[in-house]
Amino acid sequence: GFDALSLSEGQIEVLSNPLNLSMLAEIRPPSPGPVGVETSIELFNAFWKRKQKDVEQLGVTTLQFNEAIDDLCQLLEDSGSLFVSEPLFCRPAAVRLASAHVFSCSDQKWGFFHESFYDFSNARRLYRLGTPVAVYLKKGGQLIELRNQLRQSLAFRRAMDLHGYCEDLGALLADPEIRFHLKSATLAF
Repeated sequence: GFDALSLSEGQIEVLSNPLNLSMLAEIRPPSPGPVGVETSIELFNAFWKRKQKDVEQLGVTTLQFNEAIDDLCQLLEDSGSLFVSEPLFCRPAAVRLASAHVFSCSDQKWGFFHESFYDFSNARRLYRLGTPVAVYLKKGGQLIELRNQLRQSLAFRRAMDLHGYCEDLGALLADPEIRFHLKSATLAF
């Protein structure tokens, strides 16, 4: 459990989101203590590590965990959808990740358990691959649906690499090929 009386205003704001509260419940420590996360990115990272540990007990290595998530992110990006057909996504670890509530599979379609976790996983993947946010947006057609991906990528980069985040901001805002609605979302972030 967690000591609810020790929550800061920032933590209360983060945990006012039902998804975040649900993820916190899944990473709870065995005894009451401080929450230990201040931002949604810290919460998503803690959830990621917990799920990685959970599926390790099911025989999924860290490499298999990361590859399955990366592959599903890429397939979703390529299809422009939140779900892909089962024949396109046949990773041995996928069933175990679904049992750990990382993925969902319904009617032979695979996706993440929640769109926000997909956004986080993709932001993490793009950062690891060194893909600038502007490049990703242009490749994705700059559709309005990419605003959540944009916000999550910026939040992830700000948390992981402030210098790189500032470079991405500058590149996004200075790029004449980036559409206004994405620049506006960047400034609003």
